[in-house]
Amino acid sequence: MIRETYQITEQTIALCPAKEMDHDTIVLEQAATYRVRKTPMQLIKEACIANWSTYEGKRQAVIHHTKFRKKVPIPINLEKNIFTFPTHATSDFDCHWIFFHHIAHIHKQQNQTVITFKNNKQLPLPLSHYIFKKQYERTLSCMIEVKGIYR
Repeated sequence: MIRETYQITEQTIALCPAKEMDHDTIVLEQAATYRVRKTPMQLIKEACIANWSTYEGKRQAVIHHTKFRKKVPIPINLEKNIFTFPTHATSDFDCHWIFFHHIAHIHKQQNQTVITFKNNKQLPLPLSHYIFKKQYERTLSCMIEVKGIYR
């Protein structure tokens, strides 16, 4: 079944771009997978608005506090500790959004990175291990910075 929309929650582990005519995103959750007619970026922006800010506002706040300017991690919901980060430039069709707290393990496999989530689902990405690890570390740094601000 294809959904018109989807609300990001603590169960969301990844938003993957779909290369299909009838849907734009494959949403991976801890116990389910959904196909949604909105793009990953539309879902991210809606989640930011639902949590009392805009995507651009959250992005600018992260840039201000961390000095990261590209592939900026986004704190979707500070109260629920929901942080996500893009794997590629957000304008790139192959950009996946990964939700930090669900990552169990990251490993290199030939010319790609394979993420193993805490529920044992695996997601291979056409991305170097070095770049993915850098994004992971930037998100962790952002989380530490945010926690320092909101104590």
